[in-house]
Amino acid sequence: TPYTTPYLDPITLFMGIEAEPESGEEPLDIDITASVSGTATGSINYHFWWNCEDSIFDIAQTEAECGALPNPSAGSCATNDFGARCLQVNNTSRTVSYRYFEGIYRAKVIAERDVAPNATASVTISVAPLFVPQVIPNPFEASDPALAVFDAITALVVVGTPLYAVMLVLAGYYMLFSAGSAAGVATSKKIILYGTVGYGTIIVSWMTAASLTGILF
Repeated sequence: TPYTTPYLDPITLFMGIEAEPESGEEPLDIDITASVSGTATGSINYHFWWNCEDSIFDIAQTEAECGALPNPSAGSCATNDFGARCLQVNNTSRTVSYRYFEGIYRAKVIAERDVAPNATASVTISVAPLFVPQVIPNPFEASDPALAVFDAITALVVVGTPLYAVMLVLAGYYMLFSAGSAAGVATSKKIILYGTVGYGTIIVSWMTAASLTGILF
């Protein structure tokens, strides 16, 4: 009688991985969730690496490349600086958490279940440096001598403005009542010249001090 070998479906194991969030600013706490599916049954071993670039399915080789993982008791998980391991757990998904700092990482997980070939998956994690607003303080604090100079020149502007107006009026009177005499015209011009130079010097000094202290510009 001919003998027919029965066909047996292969035992399969599929692996998925998610990182939440996948990107952000440091320090970034990330939940890494691995999930399995397929026809394999029984308890599951999860092997996580926080950063592992290879795509090897073998656990020992991956540990040699990316770091040795801790060995927890059955039904529990343990973590170290390289990753996390969960042994003989019954959940078809498992989440572990890790704090990442600036850089680009590749989180990886390998799952074992029944006699199915190992399954692996990985996800890229991007962590940006912490943004710190640059506060540029006013180089001239309230006690700075530059502010004292500015205050003094401001006082001169306050006093000098009406004085300059008076000098212009006085020069006009000299011009008006001198009947065009050379002496009267000369005196009027001197008043205007001295007043304008003096007042102009005060204004330029005030604007310079205001610029240096950051008050005006």
